[in-house]
Amino acid sequence: MANKIVYCFVLGDTGNTFLVTIAEPTTLINNNEHPINDITVAFFKDLIWDKKGSVLKTSRPGITSDMLDLWKVEIEETATNIKLLKNTETDIEKAFEGEKLTTFEKINEIFPKPSPKYIHIIMQPPLSATTEHKQKKGAFGIEILRKHLLFKHDLFKDLYIYQHPPEIYVKSIIRKWNESDLPLIPVIRLDFSVLTLNEGSEMLRNELIQLLKSIGESYGITLKLDSVKGITKELITTLAGHEENMYEKVVILINEYDSPILNAFDAMKESLTIADHNHGVLKGFFEMLKSSQQYIKFCFVTGVTMFSNMELFSGANQLTDMTMRDKLSDAYGFMEDEIVKAFEFSGGYDIKETMTKLRERYNGYFWDGQTKVYNPYSVCSFFDAYQLENFWIKKGRTSFLAKLISIEHIKNITSETTIKKDFIIPVSIESIMNSTPPISLLFQAGYLTIKRTIGEDLFLEIPNHEVRDSLMSELWSNSLGVTIEKAFKI
Repeated sequence: MANKIVYCFVLGDTGNTFLVTIAEPTTLINNNEHPINDITVAFFKDLIWDKKGSVLKTSRPGITSDMLDLWKVEIEETATNIKLLKNTETDIEKAFEGEKLTTFEKINEIFPKPSPKYIHIIMQPPLSATTEHKQKKGAFGIEILRKHLLFKHDLFKDLYIYQHPPEIYVKSIIRKWNESDLPLIPVIRLDFSVLTLNEGSEMLRNELIQLLKSIGESYGITLKLDSVKGITKELITTLAGHEENMYEKVVILINEYDSPILNAFDAMKESLTIADHNHGVLKGFFEMLKSSQQYIKFCFVTGVTMFSNMELFSGANQLTDMTMRDKLSDAYGFMEDEIVKAFEFSGGYDIKETMTKLRERYNGYFWDGQTKVYNPYSVCSFFDAYQLENFWIKKGRTSFLAKLISIEHIKNITSETTIKKDFIIPVSIESIMNSTPPISLLFQAGYLTIKRTIGEDLFLEIPNHEVRDSLMSELWSNSLGVTIEKAFKI
């Protein structure tokens, strides 16, 4: 069988078409050979990335191959179409009768005999990934985990996991994670922080339903139900039962699950009501996760707080809170030697002087009272521009907490305070509003960290200058009625 040549076009690119060759019998993708009959749309995106990735990364920083939308079309290569050339927002389905390609589809089945006279695929990049790239660094862990679960082996070549691959069970057959021909498992990735969170539970409910529907569409599935509980169950069971899914289960990754509650909080009574109603929407969602355990291979959730009555941290075989596990005490931030190694690749910096400044600003977090780590968000933000700034203020993730602290309690927050280990438990919306100062939540949110432990007693302090400056600025902002930025300069 001859090689298969597929002609592609980047929407909005005024350059020529480019071709992607699928070799017979195997094609090299991410340094692994793949049989022609096993090359899915997901793998084809990687082939396109080899051709156009360097250009796309320059014009749209932060995007990756899996963020591309591919459309099957049949357009004469010689045709001149202003929509095709200059408009990245063209409705391809209407303008060119395009058919959006989904992850599981096989390229060999989509294009059994592609003709060189036609453009076969339009690649539609996202409009911009810069905002997410710069503002969502807290999602790095989720994204790395997603790449791992999608078997993006080339990203892990020099790491321990590639040299010591875990076992993967496929239809009761034991495989190794770094094998090149492993079938993909559906990954449901949700980022709750991108939803509208402070305009009422109906808005949150509608946007969550649309988000779940779009995930289904990316796998070629049209979801019909219109309730959070119904569509959550429908998405999980449908993907688990997909004929291409050899695992008969799905993976679920959730970033900032508590955003719909925290972002609705402030000292106003109506916002407390919104937070409570949003809590109800999330509770329904997580109830469906709990009832769908038999279809879930792995579930990973990040967030600032543990909220009670969510069906998230309760019940048999439910999620385990890993925050206080000693074995993972260095997993939630960067160790100092890791940052020093990063400097070795940058050059042109006085490492000793810069490390002193980084240590004062971003270091100081303990989860076991012994292992010290740096704030990963702030460190990544520093290396993004090589500027020492207060990134905590800019993130603004939990500034509402400062509104719950009265002036007379500032001394208790800014000096060492003690709580029992058992006090680090799931919280309720009511307990947050009635606890002054809310020590447990301040610890969970990162304003306080464990400096030492004696038995069951945890001695908490503000971890570093960045957090101290942020907290004091937020307190002054509330007291003086000025913006946080102005308070930060006072």
